[in-house]
Amino acid sequence: MLLAGCAPAESDAANPRSTADESTPTPSISAEQIAGLTFRVELAQNEVVAGGELDYLFTVRNDSGGPITVPSCETSVGGRGLVPVSEPDAELWLVVTVDCQGPHVFAHGAEESWTDTVYARDKYGTALEPGEYLVGREVPHVRRRLLVPVTVVAPA
Repeated sequence: MLLAGCAPAESDAANPRSTADESTPTPSISAEQIAGLTFRVELAQNEVVAGGELDYLFTVRNDSGGPITVPSCETSVGGRGLVPVSEPDAELWLVVTVDCQGPHVFAHGAEESWTDTVYARDKYGTALEPGEYLVGREVPHVRRRLLVPVTVVAPA
């Protein structure tokens, strides 16, 4: 299931949940199309233990109808992290810097995906309090965020 919004709309957040079988987690997805590229964040689970790690899949796809040149690392760098639901614009303190040796040309229909990780900790290493948060992934250069709901739970 893919939920997509088209620019210039604000970031969409989705949390599809099945009411038929709550024992099987349903992935959460947020996607947005910006200048012909579709950026997508997909969580395999909707919960993370306070202090733990949560992997997600980040995908970039060219849906523009033609090739798009990305001048450098704009698709792979950018802030990410967990922010409170009440503060969707809070600092995404984890920033990964890579040497991607761009520019890169995305042919129409080309798609690249990779796994990223966010931590249920603040930037000082303290475990987050249990509660409702958003996995935030910034799309650099266009200064947009994809936000996906997640619950931080207390350790067992």
